[in-house]
Amino acid sequence: MEVNKKVIYQNIEDALMDLNASDKGRYFICTCPECEKPEAFIYKNNLNFIQCNRQNECGARMLIHFQENKKAVIRHQLTNTYPSLTNQQANSLEMITKYLKHMQYRVENKNLERGYRGLSRETTQSFLVDLSHPLLVKKMFEHGKELFPKSYQENDWMCKRNLVFPIYDEEGTVDRVLLRSSIDPSLEPKEIQLIVNPSKETRDFFVDVPMEAELVVIGESVLDAASFKEIDPAIGFYALTGAAKSKNLSNYLVKNAELVKEKKFIIAPDDDQGGWKAARAIVSALEAIDADYQLFTTPAKINDPNQYLMEDYKGFKTQYQQVKHSFSNKERDFVDIKDGSEIIVFCSSRLDAISFRCIDPKIGVVTIPLEDNRSFLRVNEALKDPSIKMEDKKVILAMPKDPKGIYATKQLSSWLTQEQVHYQAFPYPDKVNSVNELFNESEKRFKEVCHKLFSLNQEKNIAIHRE
Repeated sequence: MEVNKKVIYQNIEDALMDLNASDKGRYFICTCPECEKPEAFIYKNNLNFIQCNRQNECGARMLIHFQENKKAVIRHQLTNTYPSLTNQQANSLEMITKYLKHMQYRVENKNLERGYRGLSRETTQSFLVDLSHPLLVKKMFEHGKELFPKSYQENDWMCKRNLVFPIYDEEGTVDRVLLRSSIDPSLEPKEIQLIVNPSKETRDFFVDVPMEAELVVIGESVLDAASFKEIDPAIGFYALTGAAKSKNLSNYLVKNAELVKEKKFIIAPDDDQGGWKAARAIVSALEAIDADYQLFTTPAKINDPNQYLMEDYKGFKTQYQQVKHSFSNKERDFVDIKDGSEIIVFCSSRLDAISFRCIDPKIGVVTIPLEDNRSFLRVNEALKDPSIKMEDKKVILAMPKDPKGIYATKQLSSWLTQEQVHYQAFPYPDKVNSVNELFNESEKRFKEVCHKLFSLNQEKNIAIHRE
């Protein structure tokens, strides 16, 4: 990489002050020393490098050299930022962060170069470290020995967990690690999560969102989210560390609403109840801040995006392109009916559709936004696919209990009757007007209504028109 020149500062604090640095999470936006425009950036995991983002006008690349001992400065920063850390813990946190980043970015790994779960090394480098040998895992635990509750460096079972997924905070310091093993893939549990920084509530989701990324994927795991980056390196991603870990990311999205609203999101859940419940929490947060999003679903018998990538690369890429294209078309209808779906629910919002998937992922869902006059025509066309076999399905009409919803229910009733398809209307309890409202009021009550409704035999049409 060609570097234009070197700039020298006494320490990190002086550099950030002189360059008018503005903290943007994983990086600082700074004044470029070359063109003096406020469009240069410094990533926190490489404080010795600054680059101007004005590629056509400047694009200067510069090294930053610190005269003061950088190691002492970092330790001083850590003890100031996290006052509950002892000096020994601050030293351990500095050392384990430095060790992981060195192994992640500066040490070639032949195993990862050959690819990991369908992902190239170029894709995995930002989130995966292969320490490759128990002795190197032991060294990681030795660096962090003041931070962990147990002496993991003395545990052979832990030292076989060579695949390390580090989660860094906004300052570039490691917060927690996820550990797996390729040395002994039979180890159970398959994944262990360890908090590295004991002095704060650590981040439990991965962030890889370049400032120039227009499209951002949210997946249940980092492997799922990174599967999209494998086919489109320009995207960013957020990745949960499990289906039950959606709360902190949801809060983060709402808290950073102004920054988040500039992006377009693809929500790509695992196709199980836990995955759809996590997706519902994320979608609720995105709708609360009026962010633009689309849903990405997997075919039958494929549970998650990473499995989809590995088993059907071409199909995965095609579906991604279709979902990406739907942003430009402003389409908000959603049709997802899998092989084996016995029940199909018609509703007016994607959040309603996701609510039903939280009950049973096999439920076919059809979303017809009431404000989109062309949506019904698009859905009608989609349902003409002969493989769907509408006449064999149980159809539930779950439009909201308002004038527009009642009108849509009547239209759908007429259409389904013409198609000789049996249907029922969703029996809303009193004073409840929509699926989302019922789910938010009582998930338990929503499940009870659904289970009772889905168990009914449909011998004839039961249309409930609410006047």
